[in-house]
Amino acid sequence: MIFVDTTYFIGLLIPKDNWQKKVDDVHIPNEQIVINNLVLSEVLNIVSKRSKLKITDVYNTLKENCQIVCLSNDDYLTAMELCDYYNNSINYSDCLILTTMQKLGITKIVTFDDGFKKVNNLTIID
Repeated sequence: MIFVDTTYFIGLLIPKDNWQKKVDDVHIPNEQIVINNLVLSEVLNIVSKRSKLKITDVYNTLKENCQIVCLSNDDYLTAMELCDYYNNSINYSDCLILTTMQKLGITKIVTFDDGFKKVNNLTIID
């Protein structure tokens, strides 16, 4: 399993985005792609504001190609603990991603967000 962050999807879906050039250089291993409902929401919100794509189509594509994990109340608390652990140097949204990854034993992430470089034992595909 591999987690894919919002930054990758935005680069993939929105022409002229800053991350678009990076997307072309990324090779995602042939593994189950995992996102959480936070990433889903971020992608849909950004796409609705910055492109002409129908968010229903984007949602259906993500649903068909990704395992979408819904965050629990405990996940939100764990993410707060991670923020404290990293002295807020990793933002709360990214800590929610890390919480999902830890919960599922995922050690690989596709992201262009440098905050994840602060996490030990994490393979970043960028």
